[in-house]
Amino acid sequence: YYQEDRANHQPDFWTCLHHRLQQDLHLRLPFGFFHRQKARGVVILLDGLDEVIPQHDRDAVEKAIAALPLPRGSAIILSSRPHGYAPPAPAARKFEIVEFDAEEIPAFIEKWRQVRDRNPGETGRGTRDLWKALEQQPPVRRMAGNALLLTMIVRVHFWLGELPDSRLRLYEVAAKSLVHDWSATAGLPDATSLTDKLDFLSSLAFSMQDEAPAGKLGDPKHTLQLPITRIREQLEAYLKRRGLPAGNLDPLLERLQVRDAILANYGGESFGFIHRSFQEYFAARHLAHKLGVRRIRERLHRDGWDETLHMAVALLQSERRECLLGLLRDSEVEFALGCLRVSDGEDAWLRDLIRFLAKCTWAGREYRGLTLEGCLNDPEPRGEIIDVLEHLFDRDRRQGRALAAAVDLAEAMRGEAAIDRLLESFFSEAGGCFVEDMAAIPAGEYEYGEPGKTVPVVLGAYRIDRHPVTNAEFEMMIPSRKAARLQDAFSSADDEPVIYVNWYEAALFARWRGARLPTENEWEVAASCFPGQPKTVYPWGDTFDSAKCNTWEAGPRRTTPVGAYSAKDGDSRFGCQDMAGNVWEWTGGEYAPGSWMFVLRGGSWVDVRDDAACANRFHFDPDILNVNFGFRCSRT
Repeated sequence: YYQEDRANHQPDFWTCLHHRLQQDLHLRLPFGFFHRQKARGVVILLDGLDEVIPQHDRDAVEKAIAALPLPRGSAIILSSRPHGYAPPAPAARKFEIVEFDAEEIPAFIEKWRQVRDRNPGETGRGTRDLWKALEQQPPVRRMAGNALLLTMIVRVHFWLGELPDSRLRLYEVAAKSLVHDWSATAGLPDATSLTDKLDFLSSLAFSMQDEAPAGKLGDPKHTLQLPITRIREQLEAYLKRRGLPAGNLDPLLERLQVRDAILANYGGESFGFIHRSFQEYFAARHLAHKLGVRRIRERLHRDGWDETLHMAVALLQSERRECLLGLLRDSEVEFALGCLRVSDGEDAWLRDLIRFLAKCTWAGREYRGLTLEGCLNDPEPRGEIIDVLEHLFDRDRRQGRALAAAVDLAEAMRGEAAIDRLLESFFSEAGGCFVEDMAAIPAGEYEYGEPGKTVPVVLGAYRIDRHPVTNAEFEMMIPSRKAARLQDAFSSADDEPVIYVNWYEAALFARWRGARLPTENEWEVAASCFPGQPKTVYPWGDTFDSAKCNTWEAGPRRTTPVGAYSAKDGDSRFGCQDMAGNVWEWTGGEYAPGSWMFVLRGGSWVDVRDDAACANRFHFDPDILNVNFGFRCSRT
């Protein structure tokens, strides 16, 4: 509690504080705010310190604030953007505001709508609708943890009655809101046009992304930054190209940071976009509007570029359709699907074609049951569909998951001469190059199931591969895999089991060979049975022996060449190799009818003894690729 000492003509605390803030720190604040007759302690909040105080004056600010003659029990709270301010002394405590979580976001939405909704009954429905829309769009959901961006999302949803129907449209509306609408609503003058702002920000975002180290770009939480000197240089060059006065430079930079809040100071002289999503959107805008398809394709599969490139393709105008078809022709079906999900504005036949060709991938798993009957009855795109299929079947372009879907599509188009030739040529390839090594399993009644719970099964005669399909064998169908496989840390040799194959690829390879995936019964009988002898727990007997298989207990922590444990009596009694350990093997059977889960058998190099027991069942989605999933083939 400070009181003016009139006798000694001492100014009171409030007068001192006001003078120091207004004169020393150049903060234009109303005196009436500080002039109080009484004060029992005080909390001073200086908000937005990084915006109102130049970086080079921060040291002086910290000293002046620390020297304030505060009453006992008082505190000073300084707020700024992340990294915009460092505490002046060890005694000062620093806090960071965390992002909203899954409970706080709906609470924020509800509070915001309570203020805006004229009809209170609309608040709950609007909150539920927006939260559901956010959950269905994960990239937008990630933005919603930021208070500023969530406010913007809520406003957009309130204005339109819904979130825009595409992620791209949301970014467009949001970007315009930040750099134009909010200031316009407040009646604030702006010397720079919206188009110039957007174009400059697009160029700046692309530079940040194109020059970023790969490791930084691959981290979606990392905010890309440039020093303010580089940003000034780029803006100066942009203004010069546009013939705009250089006097716009400093006001525009200040506006983009302070008023529009699209750029933020991340400490020192480093600036970046308020959120990574906006940086990616603006970079995509530059790619699409200024650089074009060739520059987009040059960046395919670069770490950290996918979201930007998806948006760039979606932003293309006249070139978009041909770009998407080109991606399909090059087996980039998952990438094309990512472009579609950013902005679903394609012709129905092209949209369905992309979804169908991605149905054997994890990204496209929701389209497993999709048919193309409508497209195939439309004569207009038929020639383009055939062209895409011819490229997908081409040996140099093949990719297993896209090819599996392409075969399904081609079979639905049988009767077309070009399609019939494709299928005939494809399924005749193995006859001239593949040498089979299969064990013959005689017809008969066998035991099936876990020890003590076995049931009899009757099987007809069949043949099954003595060993899992190897890298070299699989690459007879998909030659392009070899380059990546040679660099693999877990299966690099020709005679090691192929890995990273999902169920669709395994089933296609078996068909290509003129075989099929074994049933569960067939696999288990070949692994643990023999006519006239009791069923065993492991291929060699009932006792586990780590020397006879590649499991975690004594394995090399990667795949081994097929048959490596034959000399150690690791084979089954039918002479089948690696039926315990090395890789899990896909079978043809679903875990349960209609489950869309397929069964794997045998354990692997990352699994323990119980997993490698012959009767053990493991199941997974057919779209899954894994470092320890392989397969072998069977034939009746």
